Amino acid sequence: MSIYKELKKFLLMIILVLYACGGDSGTGTDDSIYTDNGNGTVTDTNTGLIWQKCGKGQNIKTCQGGYITMTWDSAKLYCSGLELAGKIWELPPVDDLSGLVDISYVPVINSKFFPNTKNALYWTGTGTWNYEFGSCIATAVDFQWGEVANNLSCSGGQSFYVRCVSKPSTTQP
Repeated sequence: MSIYKELKKFLLMIILVLYACGGDSGTGTDDSIYTDNGNGTVTDTNTGLIWQKCGKGQNIKTCQGGYITMTWDSAKLYCSGLELAGKIWELPPVDDLSGLVDISYVPVINSKFFPNTKNALYWTGTGTWNYEFGSCIATAVDFQWGEVANNLSCSGGQSFYVRCVSKPSTTQP
């Protein structure tokens, strides 16, 4: 394991200990980059991306309630069929989803704008066919450690959490 990864895990452990001991769960690096649109979506003003505020199974404004995991294929279908704020949704590419990682929070995402996010893996839309193994492989972002998990089976029945994204200026007809 690289020294960078070791240091990153050490710093995250310190944050977890502070959080567990009643310390601040994080003040965030810059809250001004996000806008809560009040309709179940959050806009990243740096990228223009519009994020689903809460996960499947949660109340779209408060993010309370049960969170549901799903397979990669189901996650893609869920996002493409999501009817929220009149936008066209998709399962985010790995670079977009990993852009939400903020290690000043536990889990490693701005909890002021994305409350009740699980310390777990979230699917990305980044997948490819592995010719050597004859199967699809995908990636996920780990909101416990802030790392990308590669080589996950798209068709192996693995279930992870989902947060959908909409590109700027994409609305449903």
